Amino acid sequence: MRVGGSVSCVGTDAFLGNGVLAESNFAIAVEGLADVVALTAGTNHSCGLRKNGTIACWGYTSLAQPGAIFAQSVATTVNPINDASAIAAGSAHTCAVRTGGTVTCWGYNGSGQLGGTPNADGFVNVLGLSGVVAIHAAATRTCARSASTSLSAFVLLATRLVASSAEDGVLGAS
Repeated sequence: MRVGGSVSCVGTDAFLGNGVLAESNFAIAVEGLADVVALTAGTNHSCGLRKNGTIACWGYTSLAQPGAIFAQSVATTVNPINDASAIAAGSAHTCAVRTGGTVTCWGYNGSGQLGGTPNADGFVNVLGLSGVVAIHAAATRTCARSASTSLSAFVLLATRLVASSAEDGVLGAS
């Protein structure tokens, strides 16, 4: 991310957000992004959170398309999200903290990392979470921290939410 919120990417055999599948050892500007306040990257996709609460993603499986791998070579706005305050990407899924501290996830859900039924890909409004202020995603899991539990994390595992009171501060202290 650069001053002013523009974004550049470097990489091999991945969509870099400039409209072509290419390799680059030099920073390539992602087209259409000038107001990004946060970035996240999965294995083969990236997303930027804009100042206005919208999210733009590019790469493989960056946007929900149930039952299919989806490739987007330029940054494309993720609909219907327009009120995000934080984002996190796992291997092939992404989650957003929304106004009021709710969480919406999308993409591949083979291990239930979207907070819903495993193998039910698409958009999932995660039930049982509120007041979320931080989120982290890894390959097959997603964790969220609420404002009321300074070091606790809620781990989305398969089809249930499991409260964790680990003292390791995996998401950082408030």
